[in-house]
Amino acid sequence: MNTYIITYSDQLGTQEKVADVIDNLPEIVDWRYDMQNCIYFKSNYKPKYLSEKIRAKLPKGRFIIVEIGNNKMRNGYLTQSTWDFINSN
Repeated sequence: MNTYIITYSDQLGTQEKVADVIDNLPEIVDWRYDMQNCIYFKSNYKPKYLSEKIRAKLPKGRFIIVEIGNNKMRNGYLTQSTWDFINSN
């Protein structure tokens, strides 16, 4: 299972609208957010495929999907529950 982060422009939609799309994609098994315009999620699918699914539902605005790998080369100020989500399989 891969952990990804999607960061998006306001034009893509409200956080509730983007979260609703993420929640209704069967390719995404779990997700959470704790910052504006940013959602963490888990999937076995590649970013290109997921991008196409999201674009089909939200045709306006920009976004990027990046895998948060296990290389431990990341840092920031997040809640402990978000770090736990990122670090779990």
